[in-house]
Amino acid sequence: MCINKKVVAGLVVAAVAVYLLAPNAFGPVLPVLIFLACPLSMLLMMRMMSRSGNAGTDTTSSSAQSDDELAQLRAEVDELRAAENSSASAASEPPHQR
Repeated sequence: MCINKKVVAGLVVAAVAVYLLAPNAFGPVLPVLIFLACPLSMLLMMRMMSRSGNAGTDTTSSSAQSDDELAQLRAEVDELRAAENSSASAASEPPHQR
């Protein structure tokens, strides 16, 4: 379900405020508050996730580790291409030259 408890609490506070300050507007405002529950919950959850994802990471060690991993992967790709090229050239030679 896409409902966040903090958003529901905020919407309840807003509904109570509307009910106390403008009781005649409570009827038309209530469907709008219910409609806003899901989108506001999603925005709040995305914001909380982006904060928690960035809070514990150290970018300098992370980028150095990423650079090392990238260099290893490139070396592995080069080795695989060399092996593929050598096997392709061996397969294209006539059988008497193998």
